[in-house]
Formats: sequence, structure tokens, C-alpha cells
Amino acid sequence: MVKFIAGYVILLCSLVITYYLCNSWDINTGVKIFINQEKYYQELLAGVLLIYLLDFTLGNLLRFFSAPLRCISLGLFNIVITGTILMLSTRYTNIISIETFTGVLLFSILLTIIMGILHIPFSQIYKIR
Repeated sequence: MVKFIAGYVILLCSLVITYYLCNSWDINTGVKIFINQEKYYQELLAGVLLIYLLDFTLGNLLRFFSAPLRCISLGLFNIVITGTILMLSTRYTNIISIETFTGVLLFSILLTIIMGILHIPFSQIYKIR
């Protein structure tokens, strides 16, 4: 249960940090997250929970069945899986708007890097492996 909550917090922080980095660097990724208004905070928490559940279930299945492809691409196929999960989650939540798949690939590259950086302190605190 601690691993699930820590993963949820990591994803929430990573999404917000990635969104603000893309806006501050003027990178047009085509991804918009509606977090500036107070009424969207509960939807943001619910939307991130949906993204995390999709990544936890469907993402793990995709990673399992695409293991040979991930070995050939040296793990870069994980970016495509993350982008696909983000695009799939936009159908069920109103907090994320995605315009292009190439933009979501750039967004998922930054998201993957930031999630990896944020995972380090959580793994040491909660002994997550």
C-alpha cells in the first residue's frame, strides 16, 4: 500500500513539474493540464489516480508483452508506452488535453526523466525497489 501511495505522489508531482517546465521553457508539447483553477484540484487528483491505475495495470501488461521490443530499443519504447497511456487517459478525464502525439512523446520523455529523479528520495525513504 505504501508503494502504491508513493507511486501516486510521484506521478502527481511529476505531472505538475513537467507541465510547468514545458510552459516556462516555451515548449509547445500540445499537452494542457488544467490545474490553475481551484475547481480542478479534485479532478486533478482523480485524473492522476486514473493515469496511475492505467499505468499500473495496462502499462505493466504492455511492458511485459513488449519486452523484446524494449530490449532492442534499449528501453526507449517505454516512452511510447507512457505516451499511449497519457493519450488513453484523456478519454476518461477532463484535466488533460492532448493535441498531437509527437507533443505527448516529448511530454512523456520529460515526465519519465522527472519521475526517475523523484523516485530516488521515495525509494530511500520507503525502501521501494
